[in-house]
Amino acid sequence: MYRPNAERVSLRTYSPTRVDAQYRKSIDSNYVDQEGRTSLHLAVLQHGDDEEAVKHVIRAGVNINASDKHGCRCVHYAAEKGLTRYTVPHMLAYGCGDTRSCR
Repeated sequence: MYRPNAERVSLRTYSPTRVDAQYRKSIDSNYVDQEGRTSLHLAVLQHGDDEEAVKHVIRAGVNINASDKHGCRCVHYAAEKGLTRYTVPHMLAYGCGDTRSCR
């Protein structure tokens, strides 16, 4: 469900302190934009090479298996970006399920 709210998209200007503060204030950690992307999708797409960014969002309780409008999960985007050293294994360790291709 699309929920427009500029405050919920704070991952566009990520910093660990900001993410921690965001979830402490109980802002919806399962934010979904018009493309069906969650906060974790945005973290991977914009900050996937920053392992801590992805860890913070996963630990905040975002659905790691959520798919966007194209049927892509966060792990798909991480793999497409070549983030196979830290990000993909971390997602798999946290229970990311089906990794079949999307689109």
